[in-house]
Amino acid sequence: MNHAYVYDRTTASARRTCTDLLRGNVPAFPLEPDAFDPTFETGGVPHLIVTELDMLPVDGLDLIRQVRAFWSAVELPIVVYTSSVDPETFAAAMAAGANELVNRDAPDAAERLSAAVERCLRRTIPALSAPQPAVPIDGFRRMLASTLGFRRAA
Repeated sequence: MNHAYVYDRTTASARRTCTDLLRGNVPAFPLEPDAFDPTFETGGVPHLIVTELDMLPVDGLDLIRQVRAFWSAVELPIVVYTSSVDPETFAAAMAAGANELVNRDAPDAAERLSAAVERCLRRTIPALSAPQPAVPIDGFRRMLASTLGFRRAA
């Protein structure tokens, strides 16, 4: 099941965003920006992050940069859901590694957020679940035998 982590200015704002995501069948969990861990060692790695840019104590651009230090855009997409309308801020978010930008003050913001999330998940999930190359059974047997110390009789 796909799930998202939401970082926002306040817990109430994050919960509203989570509600919008649930309408699109994506379970989302509001998290406090000050508890942000880009490795996600304690809570598990989400399929997606939704973040505001204007937060304290962690700036949204810094959050994006920290995530990108550990995860590629395909491994963990980031949707910026912000009230900012500054083109320079949008450019900075994209340069930092955001996948999508959505203005939360737009009349159809919830629909735009759902569409952005769907686009990100369509690009991400197939890449993560792509079949790995199969090991030929003879190669597997040789590898297993050598690992266990068996040798083939001559």
